[in-house]
Amino acid sequence: ISEGEYKRMEDYMLHGVLQGGKTSSFTWVIVSSLIMEIMKERCEGRSFKDPRSTMESARAMDGFVDDTTVWANQFKEHLRTTEFQYCDPKDIAKKLQHEAQLWKELLYGKGGELELSKCFNYIAHWKWKPDGSAYLATPEEIGGNLIKITSSATGEDIEIKHKSCEEAHRTLGVVKIPRGDSQAELQRLKEKADTFSRLIGT
Repeated sequence: ISEGEYKRMEDYMLHGVLQGGKTSSFTWVIVSSLIMEIMKERCEGRSFKDPRSTMESARAMDGFVDDTTVWANQFKEHLRTTEFQYCDPKDIAKKLQHEAQLWKELLYGKGGELELSKCFNYIAHWKWKPDGSAYLATPEEIGGNLIKITSSATGEDIEIKHKSCEEAHRTLGVVKIPRGDSQAELQRLKEKADTFSRLIGT
C-alpha cells in the first residue's frame, strides 16, 4: 500500500482517464485512435519517396501508450521544383507548431492535456563546414526556441524546449538521439548491468 497519494488540486489539475482505472486503457485506445485519425487528415506530417517516386512513406505522428511524437519535413516541397531550395528550419518549426497545437486542442477537447514540462522538440537541419562535411545545426544556429503553443485553458503562449540533436532523451523504451549513434543507450544498459551485477554479488 502506497504511503503517497496522487490527486487533483486547485493549482495542479489532472486530466483524462488517468492510469490504473479498469476502463482507462480501453477508453484511451478508442479516444487516441480517433484523434490520431484527425491528425492524419489535417497534418502533412513527414514523408519520403524513393528516387523514382514509385514508393512513399508518410506519417503524421507516432504514439505509444500516452507518449506521442508529431513529425514534419519539407520533402514534398523539394520534389515539386527542379531548382535548389534552401530549407528554412523556421518553416519546419511552423509546421511542428501547427501540429503540436492541434494535438493539444484535440486532447483538451476530450478532457486531457499535454504535460508541458515533458514536451520538447528537435529540428534536424544540416549545415556544411568549409571542408564540405555536414553536421546538424545547434538550436542557437537555428534560432533558439521557435515553437510556442497556446494554452487552451488560459490563452497563454508557452515555449516548447528546443533540444540539441546532440542531446539524448529517454523514451518508454530506449535512449535515443537524433544524430543516430547508440552511445547513450549503451551507457544506460551498462549502468543497468553493473547494478544487477552488484545485486547478484551481495
